[in-house]
Amino acid sequence: MSNHPRQSSIPIPGSAMKKSANMRMSMSGPAQRGPMTGTGPRPSMYRSGNGNPLLQSVSKAAIGRTPMKSSARRGSTWMGAPMPSSQSSQIKDPRPLRDKPFQVQLRREIMAWLNSVGYTEISAQALASITGKDFRVLFEFLVTTLDPNYPFDPQKKLEQEFIPALTCMHYPYVNALNPTWLAAPASMHCWPALLGMLHWLMDMCKAKEHYLGSGDPTLQDPEIVPDQFYSEDHHTALAFQYLDSTYQLYLVGRDTYPEQDEVLEGYYTRKNAKILEELDQARAQLQVISDEYEDLRNSAPPIEKLLVDSENVKRDEKKLQEMLRHREQRKVALEAAIKDEEERIVAGIKNLERLRQEETHYQSVLETQNLSPEEVQKMNADHQSLQHTLEDLRKKLSETHRLIGQLEPTATNRIADAEESLDGYTNLLISLALFPPLKPPLPDVDLRMTLNPAASTRADILGGPDVWGVVKPALNLIAEAKMKERADVDTQRIEVEDALEQETTAVEDVEGEIYRIEKELAAVGEQMEVVREGMQAEALIYHEEITRLQGGVVQAKNEAYQNGVGVRARLGGLEIQYKEQVERVNRLKEETVRTILKNVNDIGVFKQEVERRLHVVKVAAENN
Repeated sequence: MSNHPRQSSIPIPGSAMKKSANMRMSMSGPAQRGPMTGTGPRPSMYRSGNGNPLLQSVSKAAIGRTPMKSSARRGSTWMGAPMPSSQSSQIKDPRPLRDKPFQVQLRREIMAWLNSVGYTEISAQALASITGKDFRVLFEFLVTTLDPNYPFDPQKKLEQEFIPALTCMHYPYVNALNPTWLAAPASMHCWPALLGMLHWLMDMCKAKEHYLGSGDPTLQDPEIVPDQFYSEDHHTALAFQYLDSTYQLYLVGRDTYPEQDEVLEGYYTRKNAKILEELDQARAQLQVISDEYEDLRNSAPPIEKLLVDSENVKRDEKKLQEMLRHREQRKVALEAAIKDEEERIVAGIKNLERLRQEETHYQSVLETQNLSPEEVQKMNADHQSLQHTLEDLRKKLSETHRLIGQLEPTATNRIADAEESLDGYTNLLISLALFPPLKPPLPDVDLRMTLNPAASTRADILGGPDVWGVVKPALNLIAEAKMKERADVDTQRIEVEDALEQETTAVEDVEGEIYRIEKELAAVGEQMEVVREGMQAEALIYHEEITRLQGGVVQAKNEAYQNGVGVRARLGGLEIQYKEQVERVNRLKEETVRTILKNVNDIGVFKQEVERRLHVVKVAAENN
């Protein structure tokens, strides 16, 4: 960046000086002449605050300069840039610029970028064998793309501006270039270095374009400042925009800037809206937490409720364990019954196989025996009798199977009903809190029962304690205790209903008393009105009497002056009568005020008593 003093962007002609004679001068002082010569535009007094060389040429609105025509061109911020140090002259370009394929690649990339930005003044063939004129046009296009305000002088040769322009662009290999090469830039010895320089400028243009479109906060562009911003660059951009617009108004003589203030306040209002919303939410959350904290402080310690809940949970856990154990016992009993039935079936199958084997054996024995006809006849007779007996037995067996088939569904249904009854009985025990262990003073008896339909004896069908000897007496005791509790509850309910009825009667009495007192108050009010009217009439009479007496006093005084000392006694008597009348009027006023205050106080006491009794009735009704 240049270290020269800032310059006014455009010189003010004489006519403009006359026109703006009443305007304020720039705070930067009068225009200073820079080191340049000639008739070109003077360098700008503005220097970009960005350290990025890509944006050092991006100028804002005219700051610190006298208002002029908008078409005037502003000087470049690159003027007077420091020359590279001797150390930079030692840097050597590491790119293989002499390589023909690499040169082709560089030209292809340059042409692709020129086509992408819509620059068509140079073709690919012209770039391959570029002329001095085309080189100047392309070079000036690249430099002005990087710095739109760079002051190229069309009256000068490119050789005079070539090295300063590259120095201002901070080209790292500027000392490897010679301005004399521009006479024939396409020559073999100078074109590789010039092509590398053009490609570097093209890369810088692409980097600048990417940076300007990135929306980075360091651009300090007010248009990309979001509603919620925290970067220092955003604050700087808004401040610079405000100073820019207000300083221009200051130069034309304005001292107030309401529009600019409103715009700046709008940015920070939108920024603070979210913070204020979060603050309100935090306050609401704090209020909720504070209320919860107060509730916790005012309420009983949670440990007490937790201890009660813990006892209940332990008791429920014990009952659940007992119920699970009961279910497991039923499961084991059912599994044992199923196993017994399976063993009986297996034994029956084995017995059937054994009988069939015996039948086959006897059949073979009969076939092999040599019997006489009498024995055969006897055996046939025995066989027929046995056949008849067997038929009878088969009929009886089939009848028995038929009866079993008829009775089996009934038995199954009854067993299912019995199991359902036992399940209902168990659930009823659980719902009535009679599942062991029982709370005292209830008897410590296990009231659970199990069903074993495969039992051989009737007494073993129901497992558990004796129904008639243990369970039923215990249930009778529990029923008696529950009936006593219910009787006590009914008695308490009747007492509460009686108390409620008494309170209702008392409320009705109170309402009657209220009605009576209201009537008395109305009568007292009427009496007060009569008394007030009477007092007003008496006061009017007393006032007339006082007026008359005052007239008499005045007349008496006159007569006293006329008639002498004899009239003074009459004057004293009249004065005494006047004082008495005044004292009487004052006494009546005080009595009236005391009566009114007493009645008002009685009304207030009566209302408080009514409210107290109604509150007592309400509390009793809510408790019952």
